[in-house]
Amino acid sequence: MASAKELLMNSLMDLVKVDLKKFQWNLKNDGHTSNSEMENADIFDTVDKMVARFGPEEAVKISVEILRKMNHNLLAEQLENKHKQGSAAEDSKVAPHDYTEASLRLKKKLKEDCERILVDAAGFLQIWQHFDADDNGYIEGKELDDFFRHMLEKLGPEDKITEEKVQKIKKSFMSAYDLTSDGRLAIHELANMILPQDENFLLIFRREAPLDNSVEFMKIWRKYDADSSGYISAVELKGFLKDLFLQHKKDISPRKLDEYTNTMMTIFDKSKDGTLDLNDLARILALQDNFLLQFKMDASSQEERKRDFEKIFAHYDVSKTGALEGPEVDGFVKDMMELVRPSISGGDLDKLREVLLRHCDVNKDGKIQKSELALCLGLKLKVIAQ
Repeated sequence: MASAKELLMNSLMDLVKVDLKKFQWNLKNDGHTSNSEMENADIFDTVDKMVARFGPEEAVKISVEILRKMNHNLLAEQLENKHKQGSAAEDSKVAPHDYTEASLRLKKKLKEDCERILVDAAGFLQIWQHFDADDNGYIEGKELDDFFRHMLEKLGPEDKITEEKVQKIKKSFMSAYDLTSDGRLAIHELANMILPQDENFLLIFRREAPLDNSVEFMKIWRKYDADSSGYISAVELKGFLKDLFLQHKKDISPRKLDEYTNTMMTIFDKSKDGTLDLNDLARILALQDNFLLQFKMDASSQEERKRDFEKIFAHYDVSKTGALEGPEVDGFVKDMMELVRPSISGGDLDKLREVLLRHCDVNKDGKIQKSELALCLGLKLKVIAQ
């Protein structure tokens, strides 16, 4: 686990230069430092002065407060959470000093390169496509080693790059940016690593809570598949992105919106047909694993089946009306079908939805009552009516 000082250094490196100046201004304005102390101070100087003056714990606390004041809530949250996870015992396990310093210098180099070269979504896309060589949506395995080897070469072309250096730098960075701890980098994680915050358009997809319910996902799908074609077109995607930026109270020019739309299409349109299907949008929104995967389909006893049915119905009955309707039916159908068919299209979902309603909607009200779904799944009413 990284020390408080290293966590603080990592967090401040996520500020672009203009925001570092704002951070230092807030530091002075709040009476924590004097004008002379911050004059010409870079990130390393700022952290050293704060830690020397306040100690690691208080320096982190002050930084979190200032970051929140600057509306860098994500950085503040990450710094606070990672610091809470640390302990004196774990600090002793940090990589040797030279690798800690090397990782900090590497990160600084990455940020400087971003400001000079990767200043837009298109530049980020070039990096992503180069290292996600198999186009599976992750940088992993040899791709990950190649990425960090490349970055070490940019940091110090005159230095000898050894496998040990690559692995230690990779370990340092992955501990900070591999949020899912799966040993690979998703596109959102790489964006957090190398893009300046004001250019990290993928941050608009960050939610306070994970998108773990297909019902909520289908609400989004139905809203933006405006023509009910079963696909999200580039025009519909642009509307989706525009609404997200408005929700985050971020101004965006028409040119930038076009740039982000084109970049998203290039990254996530796996069929390369100029549209996004259900699976593409699920990847963009980082939809969690299928809820139904946790249940044993061959549960034998009536009591087990009743228990599972109650959990399943409660999960999809988001409105708590005692009936599934609209996107609740969509979400249930999507998850049911993906148990046997991993990839379904919007058109497939519409057809399967009609089949389910035809078989289960006994009173033909366009909804699936709890008792109707029980009968459809072969459960006896007396088992569930308690």
